[in-house]
Amino acid sequence: MGQTMTWPINCRRLCLWLSSGEAEGAFLPARALARLHLSFCPHCRRYRAQMELIADAARLRRPRLADPESLEPFIERLVRLLNSKGAGPGA
Repeated sequence: MGQTMTWPINCRRLCLWLSSGEAEGAFLPARALARLHLSFCPHCRRYRAQMELIADAARLRRPRLADPESLEPFIERLVRLLNSKGAGPGA
């Protein structure tokens, strides 16, 4: 998006900047401007809290990769089932 945080700052610009992901790697002046705006704007503070809540929920929902060794019994059963139905390799 290329949105840099400069003065004057308003709610729309701050929300775009926060949602673009550029806030994490921003330099001190941009972060200071954002903090200044957040200090007096309850709407943007609520928006930031909602964004953090969504990010936390997304991290919790991220599927974990299964241990390959724990999948071996499943794969063996699946291969046996496919072979018994004539759908295995070479069928």
